[in-house]
Amino acid sequence: MQPEIQRGDKRYFVYPKLTTVAKGDIVLVNSIAATVQYLCRVVAIDGDKVKINEGQLIVNSKAERQLNPRLKLEQDRSFFLAEIEVRPNYFFCMNDNDRNSDDSRQHGIFERRQIAAKLIRPKAFF
Repeated sequence: MQPEIQRGDKRYFVYPKLTTVAKGDIVLVNSIAATVQYLCRVVAIDGDKVKINEGQLIVNSKAERQLNPRLKLEQDRSFFLAEIEVRPNYFFCMNDNDRNSDDSRQHGIFERRQIAAKLIRPKAFF
């Protein structure tokens, strides 16, 4: 998967009350544990089962993409993550930079209310 956002790209945030959030969308997520926000991609939604096995992201028993783990050990969540089922109104989000990011692998699944905004690129202007 190619990174969606490149240096110099012009994007806009849309608040989730104005739109729906779906798999593949890039969202701005509020962290409960810290006063920071994370920009990440939604990789699983209601009822999906997510796991990482030997660096392979698997959603609903289907290989989605190969991750680039730092270490090939069970402690590295880019190499191994036990299966998680996403509950209704929750999202499993991952950053495109899977080696150096905070996302659902560290913080668990995010609630709908934690999503601050959705990133869009209007096609009419570019």
